[in-house]
Amino acid sequence: MKAIDQYIAETGMQAPLEKLPELRDGFDQSVLLEIDLKSAGITNVIWATGYKFDFSLVKLPILDSDGFPI
Repeated sequence: MKAIDQYIAETGMQAPLEKLPELRDGFDQSVLLEIDLKSAGITNVIWATGYKFDFSLVKLPILDSDGFPI
């Protein structure tokens, strides 16, 4: 952001002021033990388990003996 602001100042460019979001620790949230899906507007739940890397599309000699990119 400093480099962009410096460029704007050096070139005299007209640019709107931007308010950056406050970054917070994602762990400072309260733990939800129950939720009413309907009132929260949640209509789908996707279970994301069992994922693994798949580099089968890579047709270059860049994989190690375990199949991971080097």
